[in-house]
Amino acid sequence: MFTGRYRCCRRTVAYRGDYCLSCDCHTVSEQQRTLDIFHVYFLPLLPLGFRKHWHCTKCKNDPHARVQTSNGFKILGVIVFSAFAVLSWLIPMEQPDDVAVVWTMRIGGICVASVFAISVLVHKPSLTQQEKMGEIPRFAPENCLVCGEELDDRSRECVPCGIEYL
Repeated sequence: MFTGRYRCCRRTVAYRGDYCLSCDCHTVSEQQRTLDIFHVYFLPLLPLGFRKHWHCTKCKNDPHARVQTSNGFKILGVIVFSAFAVLSWLIPMEQPDDVAVVWTMRIGGICVASVFAISVLVHKPSLTQQEKMGEIPRFAPENCLVCGEELDDRSRECVPCGIEYL
């Protein structure tokens, strides 16, 4: 990748109980504050400022990032590959060399469209992110996960290291 974003000066600022879509389980997420810098060919060019990012403590991914293909894309795949299969049946085979290619397109288009169709039919709607978040047990550690000190009951903040527990 020729362009991208460096994340430097990482510092954990908060923890919370969360539901990670990548792990598909209840987990603890940490919020990190980073200095993001835009780079081209690994040369830092433009500081983008301080940003906060949530990460799952188990898999290190964004806990709310989509990981499954949406049903709309699967339906689009059924439509596109069905049209591809129908159009391949309309192609006349004039040359003997075209026979293998055209029959591969015909059978392949039908097979891929049917795989997408089966995936659409078998797909069961899962709980939404808000419903999964509602099932999370209250995250209330008694001691800080970083330094081990006892947390303040009212503010849910660790005084020595300044980490907030949401």
